[in-house]
Amino acid sequence: MREQLAPVNGGQRWKLGEVGSAAARAAVLAEPAAGALAPHLDGVLAYQQGASSSCAAEPEASERPPLIRMASNENAFGPSASVLAAVSRAFGQINRYPDAEGRRLREALANHLGVQVENLVVDSGSEAILASVFRGILRDGDEVVTCRGTFAGVRVLVATRGVPCREVPLRGYAFDLERLLDAVGPRTKLMYVANPNNPTGTWRGAADLQRFVQHLPKRVLFVLDEAYAEYVCDTGILPGDLRAYPNVLRLRSFSKAYGLAGLRIGYGIGDAALVAMLRTIKLPFEPNQLAHAAGVAALADTEHLQMVVSATVAGRGRLISGMRALGLEALPSQTNFVMAAMRSPAAAAELCRAVARRGIQIRQLAQFGLPDCVRVTVGLPDENERFLVAVAEALTASDDAGESA
Repeated sequence: MREQLAPVNGGQRWKLGEVGSAAARAAVLAEPAAGALAPHLDGVLAYQQGASSSCAAEPEASERPPLIRMASNENAFGPSASVLAAVSRAFGQINRYPDAEGRRLREALANHLGVQVENLVVDSGSEAILASVFRGILRDGDEVVTCRGTFAGVRVLVATRGVPCREVPLRGYAFDLERLLDAVGPRTKLMYVANPNNPTGTWRGAADLQRFVQHLPKRVLFVLDEAYAEYVCDTGILPGDLRAYPNVLRLRSFSKAYGLAGLRIGYGIGDAALVAMLRTIKLPFEPNQLAHAAGVAALADTEHLQMVVSATVAGRGRLISGMRALGLEALPSQTNFVMAAMRSPAAAAELCRAVARRGIQIRQLAQFGLPDCVRVTVGLPDENERFLVAVAEALTASDDAGESA
């Protein structure tokens, strides 16, 4: 009889021994696999990237041009030449670990934002910081409060902690701050608000947010996700310095206006004690060497940022007016994308498929809890025009099909 690893004491520890009977072998096989998901993760869906299956194009002929990507809120203009040069120089150091403190990037951010280095944490995307927040402060018995119809990654992160997430509906496709305050209970530990909101592009004003923070219990951490802050034109939207509130963490990103989505850089601004906790529990040596160099160079190239924002705002306006002229309910936006509410989930899915057949990816928002809506990222000027032509053709074809039926 061969020796095998057998569980002892209820499977809590293992020893090398003999499994001498069919019943014993069955007991070993019945043990949960080492890689099995924890029960509270059953049914959790992974975050889906931009073009979902319902919006995917049909198989394309090899001679067709590549799809225009207007599904993932990427910066179509890309990073500046100075950023590319900085990344190229940093390639010579990729055999070395980056500065674990991220000191150079944090100092550049501190100068840019007018805050102290101690108020800043950097990581591989703002989602990584959010993950550290969830890992660091949520315990059994806690709960998260947010709105239904915001960044889908929040649900995934909540699920990993096995705590409940109380979601209230959006109001006018924007965060309902009043109902969020009403939803706060004795177990509430974290409040998440995206302003402007992804995927709707809507916002609440700075005065509303200031009052919200003042009324929020100090035991509740308020995470204010401002990934699209650079695209905000109205000075009355982004609140001023909130560092007087130790329970506020603001998240920002280099993925959008700075065009560095492929390098994954995000940062958080908050109370020094909160930031110190996050820097303690985050994974070391993140962001990577290239991301550090790119971030510092991107902050220095203000001219490129201004060009990107100006062109994006112009493209945003063109998409909104063009979509409305075609009869779509395009919402106002302070981001680099526009959301449109369709008459039904089926209509939203069909529009995605129709424009995909014409070479353009957009996104249906079922994963965000808005299945009857689509989201379109602002592209280059010619891409925006091609999208509007594709929508016009799709709507015309749909009308013709309806008449023939």
